[in-house]
Amino acid sequence: MEFIPMIFGKDSHDTFLKDTKDLKFDYVLGYNEPNLVGFDAKDAATQWGTTIKAMRDAHPGQTIKLVSPAMSNDDTKWLPEFWSLADPKPDVLALHWYGTEFSDLQNYIESMRKQFPTSEVWVTEVAIYDYSPAHRKITADEPGPFLKTLSDYAETNKDWLTRWAFFGFSNNFSDDAQPPMSPFNQLYETGTNTISALGKQYLAYN
Repeated sequence: MEFIPMIFGKDSHDTFLKDTKDLKFDYVLGYNEPNLVGFDAKDAATQWGTTIKAMRDAHPGQTIKLVSPAMSNDDTKWLPEFWSLADPKPDVLALHWYGTEFSDLQNYIESMRKQFPTSEVWVTEVAIYDYSPAHRKITADEPGPFLKTLSDYAETNKDWLTRWAFFGFSNNFSDDAQPPMSPFNQLYETGTNTISALGKQYLAYN
């Protein structure tokens, strides 16, 4: 299994460099939903440059591709500002998406790809869930067909949509938790280490 480290957030600089100094890897993931934790885009771009330079200095001769920060899909301002200031620019666009209609996901991927052209797009978190004020609870028969449609779309566009990950690898999701997530998205049966039917379907695509 390939190891891909992440620069998780604004306090990750020292830990990231320490944990990865003796490792080899081809990609590094950028910040995880920094727009939700008050990490200013300008500050993030400055820290990005510092961390990436230090990482490359610690790994001479290695070619390490940079994966962008992944935003929650309701963000419209953070990533454009970060991207305009970041040096170096990301090589890969990472996306998170939660919703109920595959057409909305497809439109989001393709519009973001146009806005931030890169050779690769990764959807590093995706699941079917209604985070709107209506908060409709999804039904058991929704995630399977959604996953099938996503897999087919990824296969058709595999020249640029090179990686995607369904959320999530859990056995304890709840509609009543904070943040809420439907147990029908679980890739494990509730309370066990047994792979769920959805998990088996997901594994068959990867």
